[in-house]
Amino acid sequence: MTASYPYDLPTAARPVVATQGRSCSRCAYHLRRGTCAEPVAAGLAQSFEILWPPAGHAQTCPAFADRAECLATSDAEKD
Repeated sequence: MTASYPYDLPTAARPVVATQGRSCSRCAYHLRRGTCAEPVAAGLAQSFEILWPPAGHAQTCPAFADRAECLATSDAEKD
């Protein structure tokens, strides 16, 4: 499977979760080298692969989790 997996689908079958201001670099699943830690959930592959999301993928990524929100939740659970 290639990095264009969700874009190989007909438009009606693509995940639709568009949100302004999203970027892979703000995602909790964005790894240090720019790869995605959750490529299957993100709709990038059908099985785990090491790959880089295409530009703009975060805008419609179903697995997007804002890193700042995840950190805030984690800190709140510690208290």
